[in-house]
Amino acid sequence: MSYFAIRNPFEDISPQMAQKAIREYNSGYFLSPSVPNVKLDQEGREKFRKADLRNPHSLADTLWWITTEYGGIMRRPPIFVETCCNLIAENIMSSEGYIDSLLDMPPLKDTLPDMDTITEIMRPFHALIPNESSYFAFTAATKWLHFSRPDIFIPLDSRARRFYRLPASNANYNAKHYHATLSIIRDVIIGKIDKINLDALKQADKFYMGDIKLLDKIAYTLGGRKK
Repeated sequence: MSYFAIRNPFEDISPQMAQKAIREYNSGYFLSPSVPNVKLDQEGREKFRKADLRNPHSLADTLWWITTEYGGIMRRPPIFVETCCNLIAENIMSSEGYIDSLLDMPPLKDTLPDMDTITEIMRPFHALIPNESSYFAFTAATKWLHFSRPDIFIPLDSRARRFYRLPASNANYNAKHYHATLSIIRDVIIGKIDKINLDALKQADKFYMGDIKLLDKIAYTLGGRKK
């Protein structure tokens, strides 16, 4: 049960709408026609597969990729992004057992992380430059966590947040919203939402990268249509 109630948006879409959204995502681009969505996702999977997150340099490299290539922090000067990456990396490295705890977490299909776990796992991302919105921390955290553990976490940018009907104000994002979103995702994965047949959607996704990414493709595409 989530601490923050959000109606499950997957209850409101048809199987045909879901399949169409997946196809649109797979044929779409991130920011420019030179960066296909699927290619960027594959690049991220490979980068994180090879990364040693216990190594500070390798960790910093994944953070830089998330913030600069995957939209973790957008429309900010490079010095701001670099400072954020360094702060986050320092916070993670100074948090004893952080990476081990992250890598040892059970997949979302088996259990929903509790609120305390999500709060702690996101804490290193919330020490950014003073007077800047917590939205940057929230977005960067969810994207980095997704590639670190794609079987648990889902990325939440502005498009996905619209799909999940999260608050519009940048200042209001926190662990309770993410906990609620993960609860929604888990309900779909374990078969609580009758309209969503994951097996059928997997067949429709020729670039299938796991159930969580499958649902993210739907959220990202349909959230982009809501203004």
